[in-house]
Amino acid sequence: MTLIIGPLFLGSHINPIMSTVSSENLIINSDFETNLDGWSDYGGSFSLTTEEVHNGSLGVKLRAEDGEAGIRSNKITGLVDSEYYLSLWIYKDFYLESAHVSIEWYTDGGITHQGYKRIDIKSYLGWTQITWQGERYNDLTDTFELKIHSSDQEELVYHFYLDEVWFAANPNPDYSEPVKDNLVHNSDFETGVTGWFPREGTISRSSKDAHNGSYSMKMESEVTYDGYIRSEVTSALLTDLDDSTYYLSILVSKEQIIKDAYICITWFNFKDPDNGYPLHLGETVLEFDDYKGWTQITWQGSKYNSETDSCEISIRGMEPSDGSHFTFYVDEVWFSDKPYAHEYQDASRITIEATPFFSDNLMYFVFILVLAAWIKRKYQ
Repeated sequence: MTLIIGPLFLGSHINPIMSTVSSENLIINSDFETNLDGWSDYGGSFSLTTEEVHNGSLGVKLRAEDGEAGIRSNKITGLVDSEYYLSLWIYKDFYLESAHVSIEWYTDGGITHQGYKRIDIKSYLGWTQITWQGERYNDLTDTFELKIHSSDQEELVYHFYLDEVWFAANPNPDYSEPVKDNLVHNSDFETGVTGWFPREGTISRSSKDAHNGSYSMKMESEVTYDGYIRSEVTSALLTDLDDSTYYLSILVSKEQIIKDAYICITWFNFKDPDNGYPLHLGETVLEFDDYKGWTQITWQGSKYNSETDSCEISIRGMEPSDGSHFTFYVDEVWFSDKPYAHEYQDASRITIEATPFFSDNLMYFVFILVLAAWIKRKYQ
């Protein structure tokens, strides 16, 4: 039974203007430990909750209605000529196309809207600290309002969580630069398979064959439209990649040799998307067709190119139409700029020096076509 504390619908909350010039936290009721004063709905509904809390006993749960969810602070006046610092914690366990935090700037004590600063949070999973540092909109700006909002026409019913909001003329004393260890959300499947998305076949949490801990992710194949037997699962997008060397380690168990079984790192440019979608740059493929039982697959390398800022990890298997159905078990997925610490003695180990192939091969294919056309024309 889920315990929800406080009103389930808060559309009646008013949005008064609060005045302060303090250099401490300007957000009224920033930790939600006692009530929801200082906040009003901005799409959907919200309530105090104990379900997901970053610090303390209570946080806020935002529920979508007709695909829209949001919350906003009271308007806070008294901004001065200073740098300001924003920090807040968001929890969600799936991708939301339009999820964002925005700082709305006003003059005349909150009457005239000037502009906004928007921070994209759509691809973050798990508890994520969102931070921003900058100046007010211009010299006339004296008021701000903080909004957290999402609108999704495909996912009409969903929820996410908010806790520990900070906005002040000095940094949050509790903020520390995040340590970039494992970038994979839900890497051990001990609590479920959130953060992973089946493309073909089905996935579930399983206790039948776990490499470490009590559970692994079970992948079961299906017959697809072309008659082949396939299974594929993909991670949530891993964002904010830099020029570091990256390390992948993943444990996969299968009971039979599969015609095509491989790990795929798909590279994207996400911050400058093409036609509203992440731009696909290329793929790195790590094959493990001939291995049975638990196999630790490791890879070390750089991102695809200088434009690459994100990637996703897929586990894929395929058998021809006359083959048999198959099952994979996946455990302990690691992708980080730090090496994975463990080499397991109870698993076969493959270290693969693989290179991206999609875009390079495509360019090579185009070159061959152009060369063939030139030769044909020259000797006709």
